[in-house]
Amino acid sequence: MSVTDGLKYETFVRCAFGINSDSPVGRGGDLAGLAEADIFSGAGNLPRAKIGAAYAVAIYNRHILNNGDIEIADNDYQRMVDIFDEIVTSTTLSELIQLVDEYTDLRKRYHTFSWQED
Repeated sequence: MSVTDGLKYETFVRCAFGINSDSPVGRGGDLAGLAEADIFSGAGNLPRAKIGAAYAVAIYNRHILNNGDIEIADNDYQRMVDIFDEIVTSTTLSELIQLVDEYTDLRKRYHTFSWQED
């Protein structure tokens, strides 16, 4: 996996944990220490990366899908739910980062952070 993929993963998790703050949490700043690119550096870390990404999606989904002020297209709603399950069952870091990318695109349709995203 590339350094870029690791940073994408880290940013995805950091932003989720900072969703109700004025900034993302710091590197490894979540309670489990999963928000850092090094976790994405090898296949042996796939279980930890899956946990971090799935927990991030759960945070995003709770924030976005439970917000009655946001009108979400039915297919987007279902896809956001399905991506959680697909992350949990992913078998490679490549598959995982593709799901993170897809979810990020969906999330941007319905939520923008109060800070500047990278």
